[in-house]
Amino acid sequence: MLKYKTDLENRYKSDLENEIRRLKDFEVSRIRMEEAARYRDKMEAFRSEMETMHLEKVKELKGREESAMDRIRNKERDVEKVSYGHRQKVLKDEEVMRFRENDIKKTVEMELLLVKNEKDRMTK
Repeated sequence: MLKYKTDLENRYKSDLENEIRRLKDFEVSRIRMEEAARYRDKMEAFRSEMETMHLEKVKELKGREESAMDRIRNKERDVEKVSYGHRQKVLKDEEVMRFRENDIKKTVEMELLLVKNEKDRMTK
């Protein structure tokens, strides 16, 4: 009987130790899973924050790029206007010069004709 009692106690101790070990393993596994889930949540929040920050930076850079492109287009337009104005002024100046040149030629021809007429009249 004593042997039976000892066997039962040993079996009970063994079963108890096994159950305690199983519960500890279960608790450790549960804690690990909770920590892993917490870590995944933190990583997801960090990834989401970094993604949001990245998108904001991309949006800001695109805005700055678009603004720079607008300024460049405006400068090109201004340069084209100034260039057009200069071309028109040069063309007008050339036209005025041609007109003056023709006027001077006519005046010189008239004077030469007058001198020739005067000379012819004096020689007669």
